[in-house]
Amino acid sequence: MIRCLTLLAVISFAVHALAADGPKAAPAGMTRIFNGTDLTGWDGDPRLWSVKDGAIRGETTPEKPVNGNTFLI
Repeated sequence: MIRCLTLLAVISFAVHALAADGPKAAPAGMTRIFNGTDLTGWDGDPRLWSVKDGAIRGETTPEKPVNGNTFLI
């Protein structure tokens, strides 16, 4: 059991360390479409779309309702 927990801790640490490095360069032949920091190059309602913790986030609230589908393109 101790071995399993130790292995799990090491794997968790490694995954966290790799994720903390930030966005990597796009693989050969691919184009990165999101820079991980803001919505530069994207078109969408800024009241609904934002970037939080390096991820694109869409949020509606009672204060910011949506009458139908909305997209970030």
